[in-house]
Amino acid sequence: YIVEPCHGVSPEVVGGKGAALASISDTGILIPPWLAVTPEAFKRCLGEERHRDLAAATGYLDAKSTIKDLRCEPWLIDALKEHIGRLCPEGEAVAVRSSAVE
Repeated sequence: YIVEPCHGVSPEVVGGKGAALASISDTGILIPPWLAVTPEAFKRCLGEERHRDLAAATGYLDAKSTIKDLRCEPWLIDALKEHIGRLCPEGEAVAVRSSAVE
């Protein structure tokens, strides 16, 4: 559910921005440490019922009401703490960006 820099990460796995970061990393250009939370993690946090409701949403308000109370699950918070701890052992700042999978 969390992808760290590696070669050949596809947009289908981490979204366009995550894939672009992986591609830039492959060139040797220096960029800050990064990771990507996959859309699968979001789907797992949604659960099956909310996922169905979100897929059936007919507009912004339907989608918003479906996810308004959504919270990160403890397993994802723990995984993020672990990965960020490895990437930023001294508590360095991290940038957060969203990305989407078509």
